[in-house]
Formats: sequence, C-alpha cells, structure tokens
Amino acid sequence: MADVQLMDLWLPILVGGVVGFFMSFLLWAVLPHHNAEWKKLPNEDAMMAEIRSGSVPPGQYMFPRFENMSDLKDPEKKKRYEEGPMGMVAVWPGVPNMGLNMVLTFLFYLVSCTLIAYVGTVALDKSVERITVFQLLTTVSVMTFAFGSIPNGIWFRKPLRAVVTEFLDCLLTGSVIGAVFAMLWPITQAAGRA
Repeated sequence: MADVQLMDLWLPILVGGVVGFFMSFLLWAVLPHHNAEWKKLPNEDAMMAEIRSGSVPPGQYMFPRFENMSDLKDPEKKKRYEEGPMGMVAVWPGVPNMGLNMVLTFLFYLVSCTLIAYVGTVALDKSVERITVFQLLTTVSVMTFAFGSIPNGIWFRKPLRAVVTEFLDCLLTGSVIGAVFAMLWPITQAAGRA
C-alpha cells in the first residue's frame, strides 16, 4: 500500500518545520494569551539577590527537596513537607541564547515533521484523498505536540489555564501542519484528485 517514500515528503517536512517554528514564535512571543500564566514573586528582589550572591548555581530545584520518600520517616522532614509550601524553581545561567534556542526549536519541529511524515508513509499512499491525509497527519501532529505536556501539568501543578492554552496552541499548530501535509502530499494524477 505505502508507495510514498520519506524522501517524497521533503517539501512538506521542510514547510511543516518552518510553519511550526513560526507558529511557536507567534503563539509565545507575539500573542498575549500566555502572559497571565507567569506571576511575579512578592519578594523577587530578595530572591534574585540571594541567587546573584552565588549561593544558588544554575539548575532546577524543588522545595522542600528530599532524596527519597524514606526521608519522610524523619518527623522534622515530614513536618516541612506537610506544612509547605512546595514548589520548583529553575535558575538559568544567564540571559538565554536566543539564536541557539531558535535553531533548536526549528530542529525540534523539523524532526517532529519528519516523524509525522514517516507515519504518513506507513499508513497512506498516493491514491488517498487529501482529506484523509489531513485527518491522519493532523491527529499525529496534535498527539506529537499537545499530549506530552499534560503529565507535566498534572505532576508539576501547572495552572489549568496554562495547560489548556498550551493544548489549544498545539491543537492549532498540529492542524496547520496537518494541512501542510495534505496540501503537499504527492497524490497521483491518475487518481483524479487535485
């Protein structure tokens, strides 16, 4: 059945990667709907001074932090755990390297589109209708971009609003990438479909 090779899909892979990159930029850097998801700490200056003092090197931190669950047998540690607060902090080494981050984001979308295309080569051929390409590869695209962040929302207490807006962003991005594949899918002329 699958007479479409991965190399036949180089154009939708490339265009999908570019579209995904620019949609990511638009949704996170231009549109304001994610702004409300980030709050300012009431003691931001004091916290930043503590970090600048060098006592907190770059890394990802959880508080209170226990080495393992058996630490909760210690009454003092258990009390800290139960009283809270609990949270996570990521400390970056400095200003993000925007150029590198943009390149890595583009590579993420390019690799993702390559894997989406691979699913298409296994499941579809050149005689399918574009709507079938759209349905399958949009589903795969949405699964690729949207569902991985939901466990983070569950386990790391992301606000529901953040989980929902991120999911909707990925739903939109996945649909547009699915449309790119549908428009650029190599359909045979003999099938009589444009």
